Amino acid sequence: MVGKLLKTCCVALAIGSLLSHAANAVTVRSLDSIQYGGDISIERLPEGRTYTALRNWIIAAGGEILPGTNTPTPSDLEDVDLFFFGRVKQDADYQVSAATKSALRTFVELGGTLLIETEADVDSVRAANDVLDGLGLGRPVTTAGFGWGQAGPNAGKFTDQVGTLTVSTSIDLRNQTYGSTQTAAISTTLVTQLGGTVLGTNSGFNSIVEFTPFPTGGAVVFLGNPLMTDLFNRANEAYYSESNLLAFGNLFSSIDSSHSVRRRCDLNLDMQCDALDIDLLSEHIRQAQYIVDQDLDDDGQLTEADREVWVVDLQHTYFGDANLDGLFDSSDLVAVFAQGEYEDGLDENSGWADGDWDGDGDFSTSDLVVAFAGGGYDQGARASVVFVPEPNIAPVILLLGLLVQQRSIAN
Repeated sequence: MVGKLLKTCCVALAIGSLLSHAANAVTVRSLDSIQYGGDISIERLPEGRTYTALRNWIIAAGGEILPGTNTPTPSDLEDVDLFFFGRVKQDADYQVSAATKSALRTFVELGGTLLIETEADVDSVRAANDVLDGLGLGRPVTTAGFGWGQAGPNAGKFTDQVGTLTVSTSIDLRNQTYGSTQTAAISTTLVTQLGGTVLGTNSGFNSIVEFTPFPTGGAVVFLGNPLMTDLFNRANEAYYSESNLLAFGNLFSSIDSSHSVRRRCDLNLDMQCDALDIDLLSEHIRQAQYIVDQDLDDDGQLTEADREVWVVDLQHTYFGDANLDGLFDSSDLVAVFAQGEYEDGLDENSGWADGDWDGDGDFSTSDLVVAFAGGGYDQGARASVVFVPEPNIAPVILLLGLLVQQRSIAN
């Protein structure tokens, strides 16, 4: 509820700011071309995204959403308040024509709002920097020379004397500097002062951080998704003071900083850590699909080790804890066998709560072996400092004997 409330607040303030800069209700047009990365134009954004709320607020405020255009011209942007560039990405076909660059630069210089979304991945952030550079609105610079970023195991993190902070690309035409540390080069974007209005967005598990306040020119609006975004990191306010973050009438001046933050174990972004999260991770491991925010041990791949981190380090429990109450005991065994999926012959129809503890999608003998080999059966809650007892094999032997007997009777 807190997350939804904050999202509504964010979008409302964003639209309010846009409307305050427009003579009439805001008019929006978007880039509608896969070639340019604008593959989710604002007319047909997927449900659940922050921009769905943005679109709804535009309509509710009496705004108009015009059809997308592949090659915006000055005439296309003549009566437009906000131009949605789309979700940018970097690939072999990624190019922006000189005419598009010129049209968008003029649009911004005349006070229009340019929105560029960046995902929390390397290609997307690089592409966002390329867009700014290509439009003549900014130039990428590296933070390595300033001692802010560091390569190696912590590449992709922003560090200071207080702690570690991850930030993502945002755009600000008041000559602000924003960090983009999702790239190996740990680059940031320094945007020249044009006095326009820019809506900075963040759709990754990161923070939008204002490095240094500049009171000059233009307006800046931040639109964050509290289900996916930490709007700013309170732990770093010794370095990024809250007074700076709240300065100059930006969005932070009107919202409460005590917003919800995604927990690391919440892999499906429903604001809960439950069996659905470990099931999602197991599915991606089976499919050899790499999701950076599910790489819990930061080794560049999704493996059984990530499942171990989720169960042991994040949930502080054991393999076999079907109901995730922090205990592995007889109640878990009763629950999973009650589901009736033990070696039922149906491929990948089981999840954690059904007894799939080895992550192969089925409940079988191998799951029982994995669970009891962990040594947590009837050991109580896992301590903060983990002591791993010798595996208690007796319950496994007894259980397997009962299963064999059950099968013999059935046959």
